[in-house]
Amino acid sequence: KKANWQKEPAIIASFAELFVPTLSGILTDALGLLVMLLVPIVLLQKLAISAAVWILAIIVSELLLNPIIYYYLREPDIRVVEKRERGLFKRVIYTATDAILSPAGKTLTLAGWGTILVVSVYCWQHLVIGDPTAASPLLPRDAPYNAAHARIQETFGGVEELMIVVEHRGEDTSVAAPEVLQAIEKLQRYLERDPSVGASFSFVDILGVVNSTLNYMEPKWEVLPRTSSQVSLLLASYFAGNSYQDTNRFIDAKLRAAPIRFYCADHKGENIRRIIKRAREYIAAHPLGPAQFRLAGGPIGVLAAANEELLKNDILVNVLGFGTIFIVLVVTYRSVLAGVYMLIPLLVANAVVNAYMGARDIGININTLPVVTVGIGFGIDYGLYLVSRMIEEYCAGISLPEAVRLAVATSGKAITFTAITMVLGTLLWTLSNLRFDSEMGLLLALWMGVSFLATVTLLPVMVVMLKPRFILRERPA
Repeated sequence: KKANWQKEPAIIASFAELFVPTLSGILTDALGLLVMLLVPIVLLQKLAISAAVWILAIIVSELLLNPIIYYYLREPDIRVVEKRERGLFKRVIYTATDAILSPAGKTLTLAGWGTILVVSVYCWQHLVIGDPTAASPLLPRDAPYNAAHARIQETFGGVEELMIVVEHRGEDTSVAAPEVLQAIEKLQRYLERDPSVGASFSFVDILGVVNSTLNYMEPKWEVLPRTSSQVSLLLASYFAGNSYQDTNRFIDAKLRAAPIRFYCADHKGENIRRIIKRAREYIAAHPLGPAQFRLAGGPIGVLAAANEELLKNDILVNVLGFGTIFIVLVVTYRSVLAGVYMLIPLLVANAVVNAYMGARDIGININTLPVVTVGIGFGIDYGLYLVSRMIEEYCAGISLPEAVRLAVATSGKAITFTAITMVLGTLLWTLSNLRFDSEMGLLLALWMGVSFLATVTLLPVMVVMLKPRFILRERPA
């Protein structure tokens, strides 16, 4: 109507008004993802770069190509547009907006979101770093593979491998020195006392068997040698009777390195941290002269390293993710308060998602960490369009409550369609048989759904009640 139903002026006016929130939305999406570059995990860094480049490419299609495409499309029928503006969906939005902005509605909105926030913070106590379950991270927890894996773990005591390497310190040292062999055996017995370690194996165990074999299979001789000459005899017998491919799995031919394998009952985050902590405590208390223990390899070792990096960087990623969005908002609206107002719905959404993860035994791991940065970037888009529309309506000369009402009724319709599209689209991921896809889809859908609801309810109430200056100052004198 503002363009007198003329297509070209309407296209120019629409994209002039939408340029700032659209560009800000794309930048927040991309910059939020790039925060993951700070996490020293290559998989997350590659994901951040590829996703950020893909999102930045939207600038070309959204801001440059869309106006051209709309120019060549047939303009909508005036009667259809006017009928749609008086339709059921628009009436529902107006009714809901009036209810939210009424005195009772504002009180209920603040009380409702406050209660949700308190309950969410309480549920955070169950949120852990790493996987809180023993199920495979690749498949759903009720998958037949996980049932079989659990039975195997129960029967054999543990099949998930943790590797600690014994390495020589210099050219004239060896990991086969008698004192090193004794230290390896003691480390094995020490960690085997942990309830999550079912068994261990190293070349020390082989030497005991070789010693018994050379002494007429007498079990009493299955002990470690105490002198270097005895060690040399056993090693010579071992290497003479086996190929290099067989022996190299347990000790290299130059006696410079040897792995110690521990078979763990599961890969739960708390159990991994406890085992690694016990290993470090033992190694620190029992230093070796000619050799050293190096942590850690195998699937459990890799998970331990990843969990430690996530523990160090989880808070940093959250702070920088929200901080990056905050800076973009401050620059866009030239106000620190604008950033504070618009981040509140995102903080609520983040609290709800973390609470859900804690309640459903979903840990913070490589799969779930990107949810925060992706959710922040996508969730702020709702607030950008809504606040920009509030400013536009307020500058037209109406009161602030009416401007907020019209903004929610007009841009709220587009925001609702966008939210429904994105939430339903990501919810379809939950049908996947891969645990990563199903959990990511559900968490992203929850993130975007809660941030949408908080933006269209909590943000308008705060604007009407607090009358922020960054909106009031935009009206021409």
